[in-house]
Amino acid sequence: MKEYVTDTHGLIWHLTDDDRKMGVLAKETFKEADHGICIIWIPTICLIEMIYLCEKPKQLISQAMVKNLLEQLKPDTSYRTVALTKEIVLASIKIPRSLIPDMPDRIIAATALFLNCPLITLDNQISKYAAIDTVWH
Repeated sequence: MKEYVTDTHGLIWHLTDDDRKMGVLAKETFKEADHGICIIWIPTICLIEMIYLCEKPKQLISQAMVKNLLEQLKPDTSYRTVALTKEIVLASIKIPRSLIPDMPDRIIAATALFLNCPLITLDNQISKYAAIDTVWH
């Protein structure tokens, strides 16, 4: 079964059905996961970022949606969490800070690098890093 890692915005846009912002391949990948055809790994930093975004004046996602997502995350589903581990920290060392300076983005990229999975992201900085395949357009 094919596996992917998602970044925070891709996951939010999928959960909120904001298809205007999603690339064709990203939409297809999330739909495949919805139908059990692939696995999408969610770095735990994405969940923290989602809570942070709930607290901003212009909310991209509601706390209720985040809580609902957390309740649905189980090891036997298509959407699974991956914790920040020592191995992912070590993978982050391989990613130049000059290329991906944002700490959460670097953790997400390191997760994809460690798991050797394509990353669902629109982030241009991450897309420039040749060691990680990205899925979006």
